[in-house]
Amino acid sequence: MILQDRDLKLMGELGRLGVLSTDQISRLHYKDVSHTTMMRRLRLLESERYIRRSVRLENGTYTWCLASRGVAKMKCVAPPTFTNRNTIRHDVLLSDLRLALESMGLCQDFTPEFAMKAMQSRHHETGRHGERIIP
Repeated sequence: MILQDRDLKLMGELGRLGVLSTDQISRLHYKDVSHTTMMRRLRLLESERYIRRSVRLENGTYTWCLASRGVAKMKCVAPPTFTNRNTIRHDVLLSDLRLALESMGLCQDFTPEFAMKAMQSRHHETGRHGERIIP
């Protein structure tokens, strides 16, 4: 599979934000592309383990995260493999909020919750106990 620029941008966004809904992906990366074409590409990226389909939303669409090959390709913190169905709508809303703030030139130094939790667990694993990071 040959990764296109759009695929790399999508994986970069997923690495930065942690989770995006199908609607957000469509709005950000597939504006003038039919829904079926976009879904075919997402399913191909999923089958190659660059992205993974996560929780289904109430409107029938899915949320998407980076998968193992996507994390390796983008060299970023891996999102958790478990996604809480009770908080996924909140996570998608936070992605929307963050994108809106960034479009206004705000919120340039934002660390997602999953990255803070990963840093905290690494500090405990190595025995370094500095300041406690609370997401």
